[in-house]
Amino acid sequence: MKNRPRKNFRDQDQDPSIGYMKKDDTTATVYIGNMIYAKDEKDILNMFKKYGYVSFVRINRDKKSNRSKGFAFVQMSNLNEAQEAIKNLDGKEVDGRTLKVSLAIESQKNRPSRKKRR
Repeated sequence: MKNRPRKNFRDQDQDPSIGYMKKDDTTATVYIGNMIYAKDEKDILNMFKKYGYVSFVRINRDKKSNRSKGFAFVQMSNLNEAQEAIKNLDGKEVDGRTLKVSLAIESQKNRPSRKKRR
């Protein structure tokens, strides 16, 4: 299965349209964990837009069932807005679950592969 397009929010008050994230040095990506599975992109947008401009929201989903895995990523327009969102949302109880919110860690694309056991 190909990588799914990310939800891109050009106007914060309109419905999301499909788009791809444009990575640059002025943006900051935030990790949100321990979410209930029923959360969708619009719910997350509404949580984060009061702290700044949200470029995209991506909920990670199971490839077979398309069910949420309980975590997502939000790209915000700058680091200060991202830190403000983290300060206000990390540890906050939402829908009976305590959110874990932090700056996302860049994945290592050139990570050595695991050796296969024989």
